[in-house]
Amino acid sequence: MRWRITARIVSIIFIVSVLMFAIACSSTNRIVIDGNTSQQIANYVIDSAVDCDSSLRGNIPSNLRNGAYVLQTDEEHLYYTTTIQFDDGTTFGYLYHLPSQAIGNDFLEFDILAELNGPMLGIFDSVLYYIDVQNNKQITAFDLTSFETTTVTGSGISSAHLFDGALYYSYHNREGLFRSIIGAENQEQKLYHSGGIILSVCKEMILAYADKENHESLVAVSLNPTISTRYYSGHTFEDAEAIGSWIFFTENGYLFRMGIDGSLAIKTYDGMVDSYAIADGRLAISSSDKGILLGKIDGTNLKEISKDRASGLSMIGKNLFYINHLDDNSIYVYDMENSKRSRLQGDTLPDGGLGMTPIEAQRYDAMMTYYGSFVEIVRDLETSVESYTGTLPSEVLFVEFEAEADKPILYSLPGRRQFTPDKVNTIVLIRQEVTLLGYYTDGSAANRLDTTLTVFRTDVIEPLFKLRVEGKPPTLIKHGEGDRLGLTRSWHQKAFDFEKDFVVYQ
Repeated sequence: MRWRITARIVSIIFIVSVLMFAIACSSTNRIVIDGNTSQQIANYVIDSAVDCDSSLRGNIPSNLRNGAYVLQTDEEHLYYTTTIQFDDGTTFGYLYHLPSQAIGNDFLEFDILAELNGPMLGIFDSVLYYIDVQNNKQITAFDLTSFETTTVTGSGISSAHLFDGALYYSYHNREGLFRSIIGAENQEQKLYHSGGIILSVCKEMILAYADKENHESLVAVSLNPTISTRYYSGHTFEDAEAIGSWIFFTENGYLFRMGIDGSLAIKTYDGMVDSYAIADGRLAISSSDKGILLGKIDGTNLKEISKDRASGLSMIGKNLFYINHLDDNSIYVYDMENSKRSRLQGDTLPDGGLGMTPIEAQRYDAMMTYYGSFVEIVRDLETSVESYTGTLPSEVLFVEFEAEADKPILYSLPGRRQFTPDKVNTIVLIRQEVTLLGYYTDGSAANRLDTTLTVFRTDVIEPLFKLRVEGKPPTLIKHGEGDRLGLTRSWHQKAFDFEKDFVVYQ
């Protein structure tokens, strides 16, 4: 009995000594673990959310969920796609190749390899696999050496992943989950008899929606015959993917995670989430009211890295790519190691944009009641005049026409107090136009996509003059099919220059 009491006393003394040492080292900074912090510690997931199969992947699940418009194969090569909409309603996508050191540099040469419409799955043996949205969403192979295109699947697919030399996919009109080993004869294999859209693939399992019609249940199909299939329910699993021992998903605008073992779902972030990406122990979140946040994968240490309104978060290596809605949906890059933000190609706008945000719905309706007929009358009027010596009265209403849009987008200059429609005296129409630069040796056209700002007085139908924002010219060497088209540049800065040079406020 004496030995037990002595051991107990020694243990208590040891614990007290450790606590006293901790308090002494921290002086006035006491160690306090409250309920929230203890829960974060208990659910710390970084070590168990590592993608051990990252070297075998094409694009990672987060990128596939968010559009798969960018693919970085190594530290030297970057591939990305852009979609161009023309005034006649036609849409074309183009595949670009850019040296990684040219990120953020508008003057280093890039290559347009081919017309390509759809998300990129990945590259295997110098062949890029993608989902061709203009060909019934079939998986298509584009040879980066010969520039030849080959259809892989005979019908449209709902989702696909490139993993370890094989394509994993689910069809729109057929039940089951399938695998096709690249280069093998009779390559298509049916891995599971049912299941909906594939969400993630790793060595051990495939995660998919259990039903094509809804997102209310998941199925984890084991690729190890000794392990049984697992089902998950009880949530609406939007934007779901598996990484390591965890499944992440959004529900009602919130981000959750739950264990692969089916453990209770935990809210990862308290705020609303528009888009998220996870990789290498990091979590990135975009929110319409919080900008872009970056932190640990368990939802701790989240800090604002940009005020941009973003979607399509894609995390590759040290770079976080996103679509910046404050800069004409241009692709932006955030270097997570050096805390550097830049446009992928072109002039980088100040963080949070220049404030050229659309007019809110209530004012929009009032403006269109006043000027909708005027705008329709003048929208196709052109002028060759590109200089003006006079001044223009405020207020200024900017009207942008986008291809396939039912109605124009209206803007007012930032920093101006809200004005009523009767105060508008100047209207500026923003349109994109194709400028023909010449022809390649194969006869196809080399085009540049410019933006024109045509200026009108509200009491005169004829345009006064126009300002032009030249797009980036296409590359000099043609590699693939389709006409060549350079990237656009933002017109926002030109609008500010217009205000400074011509507008007199009353």
